[in-house]
Amino acid sequence: MKSILLLEDDENLNKGICLKLEKELGMFQAVEMTDKQLLIMLQLEGLFYTLGTLFVAIGGGSIVGYFTYLWAKKEHMFNITNYHYPIVGALVVTLVLFGVQFLLTLALSKSTKKESVIERIRFSE
Repeated sequence: MKSILLLEDDENLNKGICLKLEKELGMFQAVEMTDKQLLIMLQLEGLFYTLGTLFVAIGGGSIVGYFTYLWAKKEHMFNITNYHYPIVGALVVTLVLFGVQFLLTLALSKSTKKESVIERIRFSE
């Protein structure tokens, strides 16, 4: 459930960023930013947010999960004796986040190619 919320949060964050920065992207292209440069900029920005999300979700979740295990073991909850890192879950979350990031970048680059620079600047006002 937590990974679905993080995925939705990442998707909403990327959409919000692109909607808010549509005018600025149009301005960048008006001063000779190419479509390839725009795509690279969107990819790097998305990569930054994806890595941040993974750091918080997997890194923070792993630390909290291990300390929860230690507490549960100390309190003899559910007869917990061994800790097994959920590597499959971590890999699935990582792959899904990178997949969504790739698809969002692809969709955003295609949507920016459909509109002219003037339309993008005018639409966002």
